[in-house]
Amino acid sequence: MAMRFSVKKMKPYIPVAIVGVMFLVGMFVVQYTLLQAFQKESGDRLVNRAFAQAELVETRMQGHSDALDLLGHTTSTDGTGGRVDVDRLISTNPQLQDFSQVGIVTVQGGQIYGKPLPAQHEQILMETFRGNRNVQFMESAGQDGDDMFLLFSVPLWRGGKV
Repeated sequence: MAMRFSVKKMKPYIPVAIVGVMFLVGMFVVQYTLLQAFQKESGDRLVNRAFAQAELVETRMQGHSDALDLLGHTTSTDGTGGRVDVDRLISTNPQLQDFSQVGIVTVQGGQIYGKPLPAQHEQILMETFRGNRNVQFMESAGQDGDDMFLLFSVPLWRGGKV
């Protein structure tokens, strides 16, 4: 027994099939369009968030650098530059309290305050002794493994000289 395919019997279903295919194609187009819109929106949000975070970091780093300027200005103009004065300034300035270490070094390499800076960071000090501010990301091998930190270096001016 052979089955015969009859177009006459299928005619009433052809418009339904065409509408169904058009509906599916339309759904795929809508889905693709929405997906593209969502991806663009999420990308824009990510970029905006990154810019906002960068501005926040820049503002915060500028505040830290300004706090070091204040510390340097105070210690270089009060004539004493003693440990008590530096400790008092650090304890009263929240931005200075954010630093894990604070040190003051003379152009000749003498340590006025804080721990000595490791030799690998001397290039940064040389730039600072030329009157340039520096902020650098640093990595060093510490006792607890690798340490990562930001090193702020600010020149202290007295009488137009570093």
